[in-house]
Amino acid sequence: MHGAKLSREAVIEGILHWKMHLLVFAITFFIFPAIGLLAKPILLPLLGQQLYWGFLFMCFLPSTVQSSIAFTSVAKGNVAGAVCS
Repeated sequence: MHGAKLSREAVIEGILHWKMHLLVFAITFFIFPAIGLLAKPILLPLLGQQLYWGFLFMCFLPSTVQSSIAFTSVAKGNVAGAVCS
């Protein structure tokens, strides 16, 4: 319930951090999938085809919002930015 505690100003400030949002988007939807694809020669023999495809599927999915916000809060980071991301 971190987002419910934020003031309107904090939410607007979080939305305006466009560089952070762009970085999170790029890492989530480009870097993690690329790592999963590049790791295929190593992981496929170790995991087998079905587990590798499951691993690759997880690389293409974003993390859960609640855990991302909780970890940001514990690290004393930009909670408003995490809520808006």
